[in-house]
Amino acid sequence: MAYRCRWPRVSLWLDRSRREVIVEAGNFLTQEGLMPSGRSVAELARVWPRLSRALWARTTPETFYRSWDGEAGASNLAASAVGQFSRPYVAAGFFRHLRGFQGRILDYGCGTATLSMAWRRDFAPDAVLYLADVDNLARRFVQWRLDRSVDRHVDMVTLDLEGIPDCSLDVVFCLDVLEHLKNPSEVFFAVDRKLKNGGLLFLQAPWGGGFEHLDEAPVDWEKRGGAARLVSGYRLQSRLKPWGDLS
Repeated sequence: MAYRCRWPRVSLWLDRSRREVIVEAGNFLTQEGLMPSGRSVAELARVWPRLSRALWARTTPETFYRSWDGEAGASNLAASAVGQFSRPYVAAGFFRHLRGFQGRILDYGCGTATLSMAWRRDFAPDAVLYLADVDNLARRFVQWRLDRSVDRHVDMVTLDLEGIPDCSLDVVFCLDVLEHLKNPSEVFFAVDRKLKNGGLLFLQAPWGGGFEHLDEAPVDWEKRGGAARLVSGYRLQSRLKPWGDLS
């Protein structure tokens, strides 16, 4: 599986990194007893849209992401491992602004963190990367990868970010997170407090379009201050992509 894009070097790197993490995902799922015999990671990934819709129908938004375990967790992990490398415009943004970067980075709502971990390893090995997300199989996969690595520049943190001092981060990634929340403004304020003055924010929030994208999210964003804070506290450097909502 490969994705062509108008940045040949980015495309080659994405393809190589995807192959590596798919192997690791397969090894992890096999170890956990969650890789069906004769199936591949790519095949598990293709099942995720059906499973996620069924899971959403019987859970609340607050517990949806924490429920990804067992068969559903394996399929989600596979889809994330493949899908996080399918957005070359995000990787191109990293190349454009952060190559050789040496500061502190937070990937908030990181999922499997495959893109941020691979990019830091290959292009900013002196950067410190913090990863925050809910506790599910994807998070345990990230921890499994960290336990197998000699790299001590990557740390898992809780979603409340209590372990990170205010105004201490140089960069924040918040990609495809806010549209899933009832309170995106509150979460954005919490992340915003951790970013130092002059820091860089990579933000993407496609309001609507997905069954799990909450209708309350863009309303909260406009009415409870998230949008106003973004306008008053940040200066646009570049767009990850020219279409969509926040990008």
